[in-house]
Amino acid sequence: MDLKKILDDLGCERNIFHNEADFQLTLLRKIISQYDANRLCLEYGKKDVHLDIVINNKKEEPNIGIELKYATIAKQIEEEVCGQNEVFRLKDHKGHTYKRYGFWIDVRRLQDFVNIHSDRVGFVVFLSNDSTYWSRSGQGTSSLIDNREINEGEVISFSYNKKQYNIKCNNSYKLKWRDYGILGFKYLLLKVL
Repeated sequence: MDLKKILDDLGCERNIFHNEADFQLTLLRKIISQYDANRLCLEYGKKDVHLDIVINNKKEEPNIGIELKYATIAKQIEEEVCGQNEVFRLKDHKGHTYKRYGFWIDVRRLQDFVNIHSDRVGFVVFLSNDSTYWSRSGQGTSSLIDNREINEGEVISFSYNKKQYNIKCNNSYKLKWRDYGILGFKYLLLKVL
């Protein structure tokens, strides 16, 4: 499945979403329209596996897992959707550290998911109109998900709520933000093998 192409195509059709659930549902519909799958699930939960989207490609066990993040800065935008003008009132998701933490927790969750069977793959998608996520902070420290490479075995360490978190990467990841639509959004797509 070429999720980058699906996201790029979706960006030509929908520039903006009301919230993460709207993004999740719209992405699932786009996947359904382009991908032959036996079963697709939103908010999949089984044993210790909880994922936003799971695709079962004609097998007993699901083989593609997707986790999504949608973080915005406050903005009101009128945009045409399905032939009608719609007002989008985006919220200000100020918890940058929390969202970064959630991104890496999603990576860890998908690493666990794909390690169960060799034919599984996972994707984390982070969509935002907040440049804080793809640029370095004023102090010169990494945003933890800016454009850089994460090497296999590297430990991502950061603090959140006065606790130290360490997430070991099982693979190397190249983090590259791409433009999404025409309203200043970018997305980060990370394939987890």
